[in-house]
Amino acid sequence: MFGVLDVANDLQVRVPGNKARTDAEIAQALRSALEWDVWVDQARIKSTVSNGRVTLEGDVSLFRELEDVERVVRRLAGVRGLTNKIEVRPVKIKAEDVREAIEEALDRRAEREARHIKVEVHDNEVKVSGPVRSWAAKRAILGIVSHAPGVRAVDESLFVDPLF
Repeated sequence: MFGVLDVANDLQVRVPGNKARTDAEIAQALRSALEWDVWVDQARIKSTVSNGRVTLEGDVSLFRELEDVERVVRRLAGVRGLTNKIEVRPVKIKAEDVREAIEEALDRRAEREARHIKVEVHDNEVKVSGPVRSWAAKRAILGIVSHAPGVRAVDESLFVDPLF
């Protein structure tokens, strides 16, 4: 609205039933989840819990690790919100090497799809585009890309074409 300078937001999230946890219990559950549910060096991840809101900081080597940590934390009982400040700091690798690794994995996965998938790599960010036969094929390709060494981020423009 024109002229509005400040907004006060007094929303409160209440966790139903016995799922409410203290911040200390959430922090302990988070550390346990990082140890057992995610393949990351948990010494590289720091967390702060305040009023059920979790803030994550640190760095990981793979884009997949970033997604895994976020997925696990969002599933924890008592978590009311998540701020993810984890950075992907991939190992130094040439763009050509990343592209080749992705294309080789795609060739092994589905030769027909691989020929029509365009892969671009710039500064450890991968863009994939093109047609795929099914949602399962799309998920498989995105899994291959996000697991490739050196990938920091994935931008996808894949589309499902069952007649492809």
